[in-house]
Amino acid sequence: MMPRPRIIDYVLLGLAVLCFICPTLYLILKYPSLPEQIPTHFGPGGEVDAWGARGAAAAMPVFGFIMLVITVPICFAPGMWNTTWGVPAAKLPQAVRTTRTMLCALAFLVQALFGYMTVCVARCSAMKSALLWTITALVFITLAVGVVSLLRLKKK
Repeated sequence: MMPRPRIIDYVLLGLAVLCFICPTLYLILKYPSLPEQIPTHFGPGGEVDAWGARGAAAAMPVFGFIMLVITVPICFAPGMWNTTWGVPAAKLPQAVRTTRTMLCALAFLVQALFGYMTVCVARCSAMKSALLWTITALVFITLAVGVVSLLRLKKK
């Protein structure tokens, strides 16, 4: 029997949904006052490196929604994961919990990044480099911790 999701998994997914809804509402409220040209792409330092028509602002919430639709079901479908192959049966529940929490954390971080980009588009401003790189670093740290944890389970 597969373990049930933990509270932290629901909290992370709730935060992911908030990171989608709040910036989207903010963009909707700001849309009438947006100029004709808005930022449509940000460079690695957070600087705006492409501009486009105001209608392009709708792309950020659309991408964020697509990411939610893809990631949330995956968090609750252990049969889709390759991470539990080779894990001893006794360690399987722990591997499922580890993978689920890692995926929920990644869903939250991706939504936080898309949400931040949506707010920057609505404000027609550059992204703060430190925040952009912090979110990126957290994604890689989450992946590294999750993968190392799963590899340790497979060894024992």
